Amino acid sequence: MATDAGGIEDGESIKLSKKKYKELMRCLSIMKILECNDVVIRHGFIREKSYNYPILTEMDLTPLIGNMSLIIPDLKNNLKDLKDFSKGKEVSISATDKLCSFSDGKTSLQYPYPQEEDINQEFYSEEELISMVPINTGKLILSTDIPKMISKRMKVVMNKFPAYLLQVVFENNTACISATNASKDAYIRFMPLISINEELNHTINLIIVSFTIDCDEKMMLEIFGTDSNIVISKLSAMVGDVKIKMYMRSFLIENELVDGKPVH
Repeated sequence: MATDAGGIEDGESIKLSKKKYKELMRCLSIMKILECNDVVIRHGFIREKSYNYPILTEMDLTPLIGNMSLIIPDLKNNLKDLKDFSKGKEVSISATDKLCSFSDGKTSLQYPYPQEEDINQEFYSEEELISMVPINTGKLILSTDIPKMISKRMKVVMNKFPAYLLQVVFENNTACISATNASKDAYIRFMPLISINEELNHTINLIIVSFTIDCDEKMMLEIFGTDSNIVISKLSAMVGDVKIKMYMRSFLIENELVDGKPVH
């Protein structure tokens, strides 16, 4: 798996309008929220795992930067400086096989690439992504929109109750998206009575931060079965013209029943 910026042509550069640059910063802010320390972009795509969360994220940045390849190191500390360029009219981005640079015509920021062994995140090819999250569309369990209002409520819960787990509870032919504490004596239902395509009485845990990103309008959640007790969740979103997909793998946990009802 390649983690360098291989394939970069010397002197590769692009100019972004203020609107497109702001969209790029929103996308990088999402990668920061997902705790991706180094962002490796190859031929306009990001495909990497979070440093701390079991989330594999794919972003198609080609509407913004075309087929450009570059590495943005230490995103947590560098993003603020990059966002300052959003105030200008346009921003130039240049990349070589050694570094990338950003310029608003007045100030230029250069970021030398880390040594390959020091890069925290790996870039995954499309083939590698498919092998890691092999989705069988014939085994679709659930498909539902996540309205922006629900995402905002999830963010409030995440900030106020960081220990709460986000769960999808399957009960017969419906599902409920909820958050609960470890002892399961308190929970919040975000979206009850979602229709599902097969009868299940199980629960899966998801990563709540993936539902709280700054995206346009609604997200779409799809959950796919596999040949084992693992399901693959795919969360799709848009930032402008940029398509974002986040993948998570979860175990199906059989529901604990009390009086015939699952304990949330």
